[in-house]
Amino acid sequence: MRIDRRIRGGIPRACQVTQCINIRERTKNPVVAKYSVGNLVALGINDLTPEETVELKYEDLVPLVIKGIREGIRNCWDILSDDKLVNRDLASIQRYNQDDVRGFWFTDFTKFGFYDIDFGWGKPVWASLVNASEANLIIFMNNKNNDGLEVYLLLEKDELPYLENDEQLKLLNSETIRNEPV
Repeated sequence: MRIDRRIRGGIPRACQVTQCINIRERTKNPVVAKYSVGNLVALGINDLTPEETVELKYEDLVPLVIKGIREGIRNCWDILSDDKLVNRDLASIQRYNQDDVRGFWFTDFTKFGFYDIDFGWGKPVWASLVNASEANLIIFMNNKNNDGLEVYLLLEKDELPYLENDEQLKLLNSETIRNEPV
């Protein structure tokens, strides 16, 4: 958001922070078996005004995403019996694509256990994502020792110099982020 504002000459715009939520076991009447193939997801959505994006700091992003996830989980209980909820998510997705709104998608791979997988030649030395091409995507993964977080930021190429020179990001460290379980 800070980078977007710099590119736009200091002019802030509304922002949408979205996180997909696995709702397989969170609905009132599960409609798919636990081990069936396919996705059943809802969205944790936070819409921010231009003014809110100005005040937002990097360390505020994790609690913001957690807030959206918690709200999305609360809504999951009736998701299959409430058309309003589905329509709300569709309207939010449409808003994401408007020029006056900057959208960011967050996804969390910290529970996938990439470093625990052994296909017969040992556990991986390093795991990462390959060929992710969607801009404005932020991906969280555990590090190899499971004592830290790797964050993949996928941005537009012209935004990278702004990111590399962002003083607030340079100061960010693991102690500035609140550890709140979801």
